[in-house]
Amino acid sequence: MDTDSLVEDRLLERKLTDGRRLLKELDRDGFTVSVALWAKVGEGGKWRLYIASKEVETAGLVAAFRRVFDAVHRLPSSLLSTSDVQVIAASDPFARDALKERGQHTGPDPITYQGWRLGDTPVGGAYIYPPPPYHLTPADAVARAVSLMTCYHPGQVNNPSLITFRDGSTKHAIPIGVQMDDGGLMVINFVDVADGQKMTVPASEVVGID
Repeated sequence: MDTDSLVEDRLLERKLTDGRRLLKELDRDGFTVSVALWAKVGEGGKWRLYIASKEVETAGLVAAFRRVFDAVHRLPSSLLSTSDVQVIAASDPFARDALKERGQHTGPDPITYQGWRLGDTPVGGAYIYPPPPYHLTPADAVARAVSLMTCYHPGQVNNPSLITFRDGSTKHAIPIGVQMDDGGLMVINFVDVADGQKMTVPASEVVGID
């Protein structure tokens, strides 16, 4: 793999995580997403996050764009920009084919689409998100924690994140490190802002860092 491809793959991995965070944000806003996917449209196209919603038909494309873009701007430490996001109607053939493909799979991870077209649109690759709840995978959780830690600077007052655990409980905490435990599992270290105590949590138990 050449250097440019490696850089692109790493950026896409980060953007897959940030896209999932955006979907969680939209879900909290009550914005209905029929299907969401990263796709590279056309030969040599750029990866873009396509969000299909019935709100395009009910409220209009401009209003739907505005709600999505507002959510993009609220994401801290995100690589996503509004130029990465395309909002489309749920009835679009592109969206309908992605939804059909998603229905053939289960699991919490994005689906790798290896077909050549979605609707009438040629694609050079796609990753289709599963339906809600939009949980972070262990790799996503580690990447998100590392992303936040790299934004910290000496003397800076760090804002806590809302950590959501697999059992549905939450805490406000600050990620301070990631490591592999004695059993070979990735764990994330946090400082609980309620009592200032350090807590070490398996990455597999962290489904949200917002």
